[in-house]
Formats: sequence, C-alpha cells, structure tokens
Amino acid sequence: MAQQNTDTFAAILSAFHIGSLRLNEAELAALRLSVAVVKYHTSDEVKSERANYPKAVAQLDAIRPSSWDAFNYVSRLSHLVYATSLLDTFLTDTTQFLLMLFPSSIGKEFRISISDVIEKSSRSDILATAASKKARELSYATFLERLTDLSRRFGLTINLGDADLEALRHFSTLRNVAVHDQGFLAFSLTDNGAVHCEQRVCSRHPTAVTIEDVRAAIHTYRRVVREVATAILRQVLKEPGHELANRMIDSLPEGALAPLGDPEEAAR
Repeated sequence: MAQQNTDTFAAILSAFHIGSLRLNEAELAALRLSVAVVKYHTSDEVKSERANYPKAVAQLDAIRPSSWDAFNYVSRLSHLVYATSLLDTFLTDTTQFLLMLFPSSIGKEFRISISDVIEKSSRSDILATAASKKARELSYATFLERLTDLSRRFGLTINLGDADLEALRHFSTLRNVAVHDQGFLAFSLTDNGAVHCEQRVCSRHPTAVTIEDVRAAIHTYRRVVREVATAILRQVLKEPGHELANRMIDSLPEGALAPLGDPEEAAR
C-alpha cells in the first residue's frame, strides 16, 4: 500500500510537470512568434521574399505596433496567471491526497451533508468526499497560509527560507493584482457630491508585468513544489528512494531568488 500511495503522489507531481511543460511550450511559441515578427519588419533578406508568401505577408503587415504591444502584455499576464494556477492545483491535489491518507486530519469540526452520506456507497466514498471538500475549503487561503497549514496539519518541515517565502508572497500578490484589477482609474467625491475620476496608472499596461517577473514567478513556484514534494516523500510516505518522484523533484530548481520589491507598486 505504501508503494501505491507513493505512486499516487508521483502522479500528482507528474500533473504539475505536464502543466509546466505546456507553459514552457506556450512561452516558446510566443518567443518564436516575436522573433518572426521582428525579423519580418527589420530584415532585408526576409523583405525580399515577401512576394513569395503574399497571404502570410498580409497577416504580418496587419499587426500594428499597438496590437503587438497588447499581445505581449496580455501574454505575460496569462503566463503569470497560468503558472500560479499550476501551483494552486498542486497544493490542492496534495492537500486532498494527504487528507485521504490521514482522514483524522480533516478535523472533528468538519461537517458533511446528509445527502452526501446517503448518496455514497461506502465509508471510503464518504471520507473521499469529505477530503475533497476540505481541500477545496483550504484552497481559499493564501499560499503562505496553505503551506503553514500543511506543516501544522501533517507535521511537515518544509525547507523554504525567507527569500522563498517573500518571493511567493510577491508573485501571488502580483497575480492577484493582475487578475482582479486591470482598471486604470481612481475615483473620488467632490465637495458638491459629484463623482470624479482620474487616471492613476498607464492605460495600456495597468499592471506592469515583465518577462523577468514571469520567469521569476515560475522559478519560485517550482521551488515550492520541490520542497513540499521532498518533505512529503521523506517525512510522510517514507519513500525517499522512489525513482520517478525523485527524477521529477531533481528537475525543479534548488536556489531561491534574491529579495523582491512590493508588487503593489506595479499597479501604481
């Protein structure tokens, strides 16, 4: 049974890796498109071939500088949001896995509905449902709170330093700003009760997210997965030699990032 549990956790790790590969491929496609557009507009050699590809040329000509700027801005935000979602999913899947492994950790205070009890055919089904709902409930907390809960609830020692934790706070906050606040107006009331607005940030880039931000966020999230997975493999599952899990863990970064600034400034 221990081997099966470790194989299941390796599958959770594998799902994170598959999502990460998809993100890498999306980034690569965007970079290749960027190279193609730049070469098209700047290379005399490419210009000489335009007559041979009239349909492709017409599409490239139609990309205005403003459209290209918008594409890059939205792409960076999308990559940041997707990378954050991968970590979110990993933590939720991992929490549900551990809750199912140790049902008592769900807590006596947790309640499930009578309909859930009636609909489920066995005690195992009821516990699985309770673990799923508890994991979903815990997923509404911040990443830092969820890591603290994992440590407390399952006795894990997760090897993340201050730089790791600060980077995690920074990029999860930046993601929240990007998702929930794309406005660029500030509102106020005048003395006579009229609503006044003024521009508070750049209208084209309300949240200043650079490609370096995206790559640093990805690095941070993969660091978190590495350390959480290592702790679970060694401290909970007691299977430090699991080949597949270790291979995936070893592919994740070891070093933390340098200290970062306040992401709220990106929206000002």
